[in-house]
Amino acid sequence: MYPWPHIKFVIVAHTRSGGTFLAHCLSNHTQIFCDRGEPLLSGFSYKRYLDRPEQILDLVWRACHYRVAGCKITYKQFSPAVEGHCIANNVKVIHLRRENLLRVVVSQAITGMVQTGKLENHVAHSDEILAPIKIHLPAPALCGRIAKMEEAIEDMTRRLSKFDTYPLTYNRLVGGEDQMTTTEIPGNEGPELCEFLGVKYEPLHASLKRVNRYPLSKMLSNWTTFAYRVREEGYGHLLEGV
Repeated sequence: MYPWPHIKFVIVAHTRSGGTFLAHCLSNHTQIFCDRGEPLLSGFSYKRYLDRPEQILDLVWRACHYRVAGCKITYKQFSPAVEGHCIANNVKVIHLRRENLLRVVVSQAITGMVQTGKLENHVAHSDEILAPIKIHLPAPALCGRIAKMEEAIEDMTRRLSKFDTYPLTYNRLVGGEDQMTTTEIPGNEGPELCEFLGVKYEPLHASLKRVNRYPLSKMLSNWTTFAYRVREEGYGHLLEGV
């Protein structure tokens, strides 16, 4: 066993919010074990426990050569049973969210098109900068998704009030929505995360490259009508910088 008190944590994040980048950054700290995937989703080495997420978390937290151990889980995976298990184990929570939800739902839509074969010559996760694409997306449906995400974030924030929680946004994690590449958590965020997890500060580095780096106005074939409908739905402020 590690000679210091063992600290357990989870990153609770909605999809397309930078959770994988954060997990990689934390895993590069010498005193932190952070699973780089989503063990509750695919299991990888935990496949036999996929119907027992609490047991998967226990296995992650038993990375006994590290002072701190944890993983990323999505809103959907943070079930009442998982929540209760985390409370019982005095787990620290990093709550990660992305402020510009329009970028989130567009990214989710592109990923869905890739996975269903509707968008060829494009990958959901890649180290290569992708060529510009032209797609048509329905503004009313995406605005509906934004409204649901706002409700989900509000509900999750309420649920996480029971925990020792570190609230974190995508902008603070990567240095802003306009960042094309990031190799380290910037500013004071790294030292503050290390302090929250009870470890000595080390640079928290990994490689983040935005593969869909083009303005939405160049990606959406129906941009003019799309932007108009987004404003009509009350989300015009999310059009800034996208």
